[in-house]
Amino acid sequence: MKNKQLGVEALEMALVLPLLLLIVFAIIDFSLVFYDKAVITNASREGARWASIQSSSTYGNTFSSTGVNATDPCGVANSYAKNYLVTLGGASVTPYSSWTPSSRTYSTGELESITTTYTYTGIGFGLGTMLSSIGLLAATSSMYHE
Repeated sequence: MKNKQLGVEALEMALVLPLLLLIVFAIIDFSLVFYDKAVITNASREGARWASIQSSSTYGNTFSSTGVNATDPCGVANSYAKNYLVTLGGASVTPYSSWTPSSRTYSTGELESITTTYTYTGIGFGLGTMLSSIGLLAATSSMYHE
């Protein structure tokens, strides 16, 4: 009777374990999506803040980029995102930012907007495929020029 009991327990474990692991990895994957969304939002805020406090002489002519140099708002946002985004499975982190100044005069009170985007890849195990439909995470921040 004892051997039959062990066989039933092993069968129950074999049936329940895959479902349990799927739930655990889904929780981790959704957590990464929310974390990366928060990082993208903060990155766009950093870029907009940089744009709102700089004088016109410090601006380059770049309005969109994947660069990470802190010489324009796009580079500031991308640098922040590249440092803090979490990616799994060896995927490279390549945030993309675009900057929309209200004009090229950079006077006080003008609105500076920056959008930062990132393609979420997921954790894998089939979940990444399901969550890759989330795909592009994007955030836009606007601040008035000081």
